[in-house]
Amino acid sequence: MPSNKDRLYVALFARAGKKLKMPGGEDKYHWALILAPKHDPSSSQAGLQIDVKNTLRLVGQPPLADTSWRLEVVDLAAHPTTRLLARVLFAKVRDRERLLTLLTGDVPVRAEREGWNCVAWVREAFEVVVGGGGGEDDGGVLGRRFEGGWEEVREVAMGYVRRKQAEGRFDASFDQVRVPTWDALRGVELVP
Repeated sequence: MPSNKDRLYVALFARAGKKLKMPGGEDKYHWALILAPKHDPSSSQAGLQIDVKNTLRLVGQPPLADTSWRLEVVDLAAHPTTRLLARVLFAKVRDRERLLTLLTGDVPVRAEREGWNCVAWVREAFEVVVGGGGGEDDGGVLGRRFEGGWEEVREVAMGYVRRKQAEGRFDASFDQVRVPTWDALRGVELVP
């Protein structure tokens, strides 16, 4: 098996002006998954961002505002962002196409559920592809993966962003192309 498999990350993005509702403060950030190549782990310009967003649009005549959740798969090379705060590597990918099929077909948008948001979608996506943790069989989609469950990877991601904030990592003086990246498989920082 080639050693340059794609990597799957939990990603936290800056979010402004939203009142926090989740008891753990997870909704302070926008959560997404990033599928990126191994060869450039430091760049926010490589890979696919897979997430759900609540968007405002005008519908009908006369136009009325309507909000709706939608699944997005965005090529980061075509749509770079400076809002990406940090990434946490949690799996190596064996079958990229099957993974994308799972994420876009087997993880539903549950807009009808009270309190449902991007955090809930990432959690369900994590559980679908990892199988709840502990190295359970995922049908061959993933190679090596984080051995913990959702609560552990959530805490690793939030703790890592808090640490980077305390270090001043998100000040304007830092290179925004080099995204802080934690490898949860080995417990090491890949990009400070």
